[in-house]
Amino acid sequence: MTLKKAADAIVVGAGITGLAIAREMVRRGLSVVIVDPNSPMTGTSAYSTECYRDVWHDTSMHSLVSRSIDLLENVSNESDNAFGFKTHQHGYLFVSNTPGSGSDHHFHQFAEGSTATSVRHHHDSLSSAHFDSMHSEVPKNGIDILWGSETVARSFPHVRAEAALHARRAGWIDAQQLGRYLIDDIIEKGGSFIKDEVVSMERHHTAGHVLSVTLKHCGENITTQTVVNAAGPFSGELSRVLVPSLPDPNFTNELHCKVIFKDNENVVPYNSPMVILGDETTIPWSDDEQEWIDDLASRPQEAEEAGLSKWLQSKLPSGCHVRPASNGWNVMLWEYAHHDQPLDLTQYDVQPTCRMPTFYDEHVIPNIDPMYAEMTMRAMSLFLPHLSQYIGVLGGKDVLTDGGYYTYAPDRMPVIGEVAQVPGYYMANGVAGYGIMAAMGVAELICDQHDGIRSTIDPKFDPNRLFDPTLRKQMEERVTEEASMSKAVGGSL
Repeated sequence: MTLKKAADAIVVGAGITGLAIAREMVRRGLSVVIVDPNSPMTGTSAYSTECYRDVWHDTSMHSLVSRSIDLLENVSNESDNAFGFKTHQHGYLFVSNTPGSGSDHHFHQFAEGSTATSVRHHHDSLSSAHFDSMHSEVPKNGIDILWGSETVARSFPHVRAEAALHARRAGWIDAQQLGRYLIDDIIEKGGSFIKDEVVSMERHHTAGHVLSVTLKHCGENITTQTVVNAAGPFSGELSRVLVPSLPDPNFTNELHCKVIFKDNENVVPYNSPMVILGDETTIPWSDDEQEWIDDLASRPQEAEEAGLSKWLQSKLPSGCHVRPASNGWNVMLWEYAHHDQPLDLTQYDVQPTCRMPTFYDEHVIPNIDPMYAEMTMRAMSLFLPHLSQYIGVLGGKDVLTDGGYYTYAPDRMPVIGEVAQVPGYYMANGVAGYGIMAAMGVAELICDQHDGIRSTIDPKFDPNRLFDPTLRKQMEERVTEEASMSKAVGGSL
C-alpha cells in the first residue's frame, strides 16, 4: 500500500482500545492511520478474559463502563450479534460459604456499596422467580442475592455455596470477532493500518502542539495534529519516547494469565454465569496430601523450591473465577497467581522488542506459574465440586495457559484524554483488566474531547494527573483513601 504522508489522526496501538478509537474517529469523518508493529488484536487483547459488567464500587468507572456497554450493544445490534453480546449475557456470580444472611454478611455490604440500580433478595428455595428471570427476555439489570445452599442450587445446580450474588448486566463476548468487525468498519470508511513503530513526535517549537510523527522501519514522516497513545503494555515507553520533557507516567504491567481447559464432563454448563470466589479461600488437599503439605509448610525454603509457597497460605485472596467459553471449553483465571510478577520495561538498557510472538515468548511464557492450572482448579472445586475430577489428571491437549499484561496507572484508574502540555497528544492507557468492556466508552470520550463536545474528562481519568505535580499529589492521596474503602466493602469488583 502507498504510505499516507498526512492524516487527521495517528492511533498508536491496534489492540481493542486503539481500534475502538480509530473506528469512532473515521465514523466522525477523520482520516486515521493506525500504527502497530503487530497485526491487530495480537497483543494483550488477544489474551483477554473478554468479560464485561456494569456493577462497580466506583461511580466514575460505572459511568464509563455502563456507557461503553450501551455502545457495545449498539454495535451488536448493527452487526447482527457478530461477537456474541446477546448470546452470553449470563452475568457474574459471586459465591460465598460464609453462613447467614444478615446485614453483616459481606454480600450485603458489597451490594450496598455498589452502583447496582436495584438489589433483589431471594430466600425461598421453592421459588422459581430468579430462575425464570434468567430465561426471560426482560433486560437484565441490578443484582440478585440468593441466600441458602438450596436457593443457590435451584438456579445453579452445578454450584455449591451458602450464598450467591448475581450481577445481571454482565457477561462476555468474542473479542476477536469484535476486533474483526471494527477493523472492517475502519477500512471501509477509509482508515489504514501500517506495521511499524512510532519513534518520535514532532511539536511546534513555541506552541508545543503536535505536528507529525516519524516511523522507525520505513523512516517516513506523517504530518498530523492528533496522536493517540493506545499502546497497551508499551504505553509508558511510548510516552517517554513521544514526550521526553514530561515526567514518566509510572505505568506498571502485571502479568495476566488464564487457563483454558476442555470440560469433557460438562461441569460448567454453556449458559452458566462466570462463577467468582467471593470469599478468601485456601487450596483443598486430599487426606493423602495433607500430611505432606503440612510438613512442607514448616520448611519454607523447600516449599519455595517446589513452587508451592504461595499456595500454602491459610488465607488466599478472593477473585478466582471460571466461565464457559465455546465448544465445551472453559476459561479460568486467578490474578493472585501472578500479581507479583510485573514487567518493568525501564530496567532494560535496550528495550525489548514489542513484536509478537517474540515479546510473548520472552516475557509471558517463562513467567507462567507451572502450578497455575492445578491450583486454580482446586480453588474453584470448592464451589463447583465436580471440577475435582480434573485435579491431577488434566493435561495434554485438554488444557493450555496463555496471557498478556494488564497496564495500570499508579492509581489503577484509566488514563483518558488530551495532555494539557501537549495539545493534540491524547492518552488511552491503563485500561488494565477492563479493556474489552471499556473500549467503546474510552473511544467516545477521546473523540468528544477532540471534537470540542467536552472540554474536560473525569478527573479520575485525566492524564494530566500523571504529569501535573498538584494533581499527582491529589491522586496519591485518593489512592490511600480508596484502598481503605475497598477493604470495607470486601468485594472482588
